[in-house]
Amino acid sequence: MARFGIYPATFSDDAPSSLGLAQIADISVNPNAQYEEIVAAGSLTRTVVPTSFAAPTITGSTQDLAGFFGKVDAATGWYCNADPAAVIYYQQRLNAAGFATTDSHRKTVATLGMMIPGSLSAPAEGPASVDWTFHALYDGSALPIVSTNYVAIAGTIEFNSQFYLDRVYIGSTQVTGLLSASIDFGIDFRPKRSDGDVFPRVGSIHGQRPTVSLTFDDLEIAPGTLTTWFGTSVSTLTLFLNQVNTVGGPRQANGNHLKIAIATSHWSGVESVTGEDDGTLVVSCLPTSAVAITLSQSYPT
Repeated sequence: MARFGIYPATFSDDAPSSLGLAQIADISVNPNAQYEEIVAAGSLTRTVVPTSFAAPTITGSTQDLAGFFGKVDAATGWYCNADPAAVIYYQQRLNAAGFATTDSHRKTVATLGMMIPGSLSAPAEGPASVDWTFHALYDGSALPIVSTNYVAIAGTIEFNSQFYLDRVYIGSTQVTGLLSASIDFGIDFRPKRSDGDVFPRVGSIHGQRPTVSLTFDDLEIAPGTLTTWFGTSVSTLTLFLNQVNTVGGPRQANGNHLKIAIATSHWSGVESVTGEDDGTLVVSCLPTSAVAITLSQSYPT
C-alpha cells in the first residue's frame, strides 16, 4: 500500500509563462464523468456502463495570493495552453519515516485547460486564501488528465506570500469596524463538447457576477454608509489585504498591499446580535463592474 501527501503544482501557458503553487492547502482531481447504465433484456443487473461524457476538473486552494493573482485575472481567469498545462505531484510517505527520496512518487498531468478563481476569504483572524478550479480541456489526442506512478518529483518547496485582512474604503473614506471579508468572483465558465467528443475541447465565460460580503462590528454604518436598508449604490469600493513580513515585524509597510477594487456596487445589509456578544452587520455587495486585483499597492493616507 502506498500513501501520498500534497506537493507543489505547476500551471503553464505557451508564452511561456508558469505559475508554481508551492503553498497549496488542498487539491482534488475529479473526472466529472457521466455514465450510461445499460441493462440487457432479461437482466436484473447492469450489463455495461460506458462513459457518456466527462468534464474533468482540478480544484484546490492556496494562501499564496501574490503568486496566484500575479498570473490569474480575477475577472477572466487564465488560459493554460502549454503542454503540459498542469502538473500535480503527490509525494510518497514512508512507514516510520517522512517522504521517500526515490522515484516512487505520483504525477497527474493535464494537457490543456482554463484556470478560474472561485472565491477569496479573509477572516478576522488568520491568513487570506483563494480557491480555484482548473477546467481540463481535450487537445484532440491525449486524454485531458493522465496520472503516472513511480516518477521522480520536481518543483520547489518554498514560501512566497501570505496576506491578512486590513481595511476597506468607499472612495477615499475608510469604513471602520471591518471584521472579515469574502469575495465570490462569480465567473461562469462553461466547457463545450461537439462533434461527438467525450471531452470538451473549448470553453467560454458566459457571465461575470461577483459578490462581496463584508462583516462589520459598527452598526452605525446603517444608516450612514448604507443610507437605507433596501439598497445603496456605492462607487469605488476598495479592500486592502496586508502582506505578512517574513523578516522582523508582523506586517509589511504600506505599499505592499493587495488591492481589490470595484468601481460600482449595490449594497444591502443584515444586522444581528447573539447572546452577550457584540452586534455585527453583514453587508452584501453586488458589483455592477468587474473585480480588479493588483499587487504592491498603497492604501490612502
